[in-house]
Amino acid sequence: MKIDKVTVLTVVTIGAVLTAGYFYMKSKKPATVKLGEGTKGTSETPTTEVATTPSVFPLQLGSKGEEVKILQQYLNRSKSCKDKMPKTSPNARVRQLLPLVEDGLFGELTETVLKLCYSSGSIDEPTFNNMKNALSKITV
Repeated sequence: MKIDKVTVLTVVTIGAVLTAGYFYMKSKKPATVKLGEGTKGTSETPTTEVATTPSVFPLQLGSKGEEVKILQQYLNRSKSCKDKMPKTSPNARVRQLLPLVEDGLFGELTETVLKLCYSSGSIDEPTFNNMKNALSKITV
C-alpha cells in the first residue's frame, strides 16, 4: 500500500489545525476570581464564585434551631401574645397552649400559637429580629 504526498500533507494539516484550535479554545476560558478581585489587563468578564449559607427564614412548621427557640421564648413571654390566647375553650389542648416547650423545634403547637398571635403560620427575618430585640427588653 503506497501513500502519496498529498494524503500525508492533508493528514498533517488537519492534525495541526485541530491542535491549534484546541489550545486556542483552552486559552479563552473565562477567569475565575474571588469576590473583590479584579481582572487586571484583560477585557474578559470574570465569573465570581461566592459561597452562601442557606437562610433559615421563614421560620415555619418543620424549622429547627436556635432561631426557633428564640421565637418560642418570645411567644411564651410576650404579654400581647398571652392576651390573645383563648381564656376558655372546650378543647383542653387550646387552653393549654402556653407555655410552649422551648426546644427549638417548630411543631404544630408553635404554629398554632403563632397563628393566634400573628395570624400567620410563619415568621420572616425582619419580624424575627423585631421579636428578638423585644425579648431582650421583657422582664420575666
